[in-house]
Amino acid sequence: MNVLTPFAAQMFLVPMVPLCLFVMWDDLAHLRIRNTVVLITLGSFVAVGLWVLPWTYVAVQLAIAAAVLVFTFGLFAAGVMGGGDAKYIAAIVPFIDWKPDWALAVILFCASTVGCLVLHRVARALGAARLAPNWASWTSGKRFPLGFPLGVMMLAYLGIAALS
Repeated sequence: MNVLTPFAAQMFLVPMVPLCLFVMWDDLAHLRIRNTVVLITLGSFVAVGLWVLPWTYVAVQLAIAAAVLVFTFGLFAAGVMGGGDAKYIAAIVPFIDWKPDWALAVILFCASTVGCLVLHRVARALGAARLAPNWASWTSGKRFPLGFPLGVMMLAYLGIAALS
């Protein structure tokens, strides 16, 4: 049984659309995810979640987010990802109804990561840097702004949940 109802997903989309779009743009432009955006994202989950979800579910999701933060900080310490990416992943995890939707979330993350990476590399090769010449992601070498696919994944997940 899904705890994340279509209504709850629709309400989460209200703050998440602008937040995810900002994270995608800021990470592409500056290769950073700001702490304030991470905190606003988590705060949005709590504020909207306490309104549209059972409070026990909100508490469990926050505990999962704390565990994910510890895990992703380990990945950050190992040099696998940036610190902003680690914090942002932990901030968006509570929005996902893991019990019924874990496979969907993983598939969306993989698809959005591959799709965004290919789109970014093709756009760079075709000269899109002329449209946004100051974006750090054009000249970052092998580094890739993970906030881009994470934002796409989050919006796709909430969009699917809102329509189901």
